[in-house]
Amino acid sequence: MYKVVNDETGPIAEMSPILPDHPRQKNANKRQVFIQVIFLKVGEIDTVKECFTVDACVKSRWREPSFDGKVELARKQKDIVWDNYWQPKLYIDNTVGEPKEMISRSLYFDDDRKAYFVEQRRIKGTFLENLELSEFPFDTQDMSLTIISERSMDKVELEVDPYEPSAINKQSFVDEQEWNLYSFVEASKDVCSLLNSGSSRERHSRIAFKCRAARRFGFYMWNICFVMFFICSMTFTTFAVDYKLPQNRLQLTFILLLTTITFKFAVNQSLPRISYLTYLDKYILSSMTILVFVCCWHAIVYAAIEMGGVKSTVVFWVDKWILVALGILYFAAHVAFFLFMYFSVGVKRKENESDDRKHVARIKSQYTAA
Repeated sequence: MYKVVNDETGPIAEMSPILPDHPRQKNANKRQVFIQVIFLKVGEIDTVKECFTVDACVKSRWREPSFDGKVELARKQKDIVWDNYWQPKLYIDNTVGEPKEMISRSLYFDDDRKAYFVEQRRIKGTFLENLELSEFPFDTQDMSLTIISERSMDKVELEVDPYEPSAINKQSFVDEQEWNLYSFVEASKDVCSLLNSGSSRERHSRIAFKCRAARRFGFYMWNICFVMFFICSMTFTTFAVDYKLPQNRLQLTFILLLTTITFKFAVNQSLPRISYLTYLDKYILSSMTILVFVCCWHAIVYAAIEMGGVKSTVVFWVDKWILVALGILYFAAHVAFFLFMYFSVGVKRKENESDDRKHVARIKSQYTAA
C-alpha cells in the first residue's frame, strides 16, 4: 500500500520498497546543476515600466548517485517521492508579483547508467529588466531570466547545459511590430550575496539567460525626428520678415519653440523617468538650441539698430550672413548626427545579426548531423 500526498506535480506515492533509501538530508558535497531555458513566448516589452512578459520553460538536471545503475526505476517514476531527495531549490529572481508555475520531475540515465534528476518548470509572468535607454530609439535590449539557488555556493553551482542549448520561439513574439527579436540566447553566470535566516550574508550561484531584441526605430524617425526637422527648418523663414519688425520675427520663432517643447513632452511619455539623456532627447534639445539662437539674434539685431547706432546696410548684410551660417550649422549637425547613428548603432546591430545567422547555421548543422 502507498500513502498518496500532493505537491506541485500532482499525486505521487510517498514510499516504495524498490526505491533506494535516501532520506532528506544536508549534502556536504557541492553539486552541479545544468540549466536550459526555452523562451516559448515573449510578450509585450514595456519600456516605461521596464518589464516584459514571457512564457518560458526552465529545465534543470543534476546527478543523483543513489539511483546509479537502477535503470528499471525509469519505468516506475510515479512511485518516486521527489521531495525526499536532494533538490537545488531554484527560483526566478526578477519576477514581478506571483508568476504562474507548473513543475514536473523525471528520472533518466545516460549511457554509463548514471542517474540524473530532471526538473521542468513552466513559468509565465512579468519580469523586471533594467533597460539601457541611452541609445533610444535605436537601442537593443536584453530580456533575461535570472535563476538563483536558495542553497549557498558551497552546496550547489549553476551551469549552462552543454548538451541541450537554450532556444527561443520567434514565431510567437507578440511585439513584432515594435521590436526585432533575435533567435539566439546568451547565458552569463556570476555570484551574488544574499541574506540568510541568520541575518548573515551567503554567496549564491546565479545564472542569467538573455534573449535580445532591437527596437524598430521607423516610428520615431517618421513621427518625431522628421517632423522636428521640418518644424525647426521653418525658423529660417522668419528671416523673410523685415529685421526692423522684431516683434513679428520673435512671435513666429516663439510659436515654433513652443511646438518643439510639446514634442519633447510627447517623447517623455514613451520613456521612464531616467536621469540621463537619450539620443532622441539630444536631437530634440539640439533642435531647440537652434531656435533659441535665432530668437536671440532677432532681439540683438533690433538692439543694434535702435541703441547701437549701426548702419542699416551693415545690419542687413550681417543678418543675411547669420541666416547662412545658422543654416549651414543646422544641416551639418543633422548629417553628423545620422552618420554617428549609422557607425555606432548600425555596427552593433550588424554584429547581432551576424550572431543570429551563426546561431541559425549552427542549429541547422546539428539537425543535419542528427
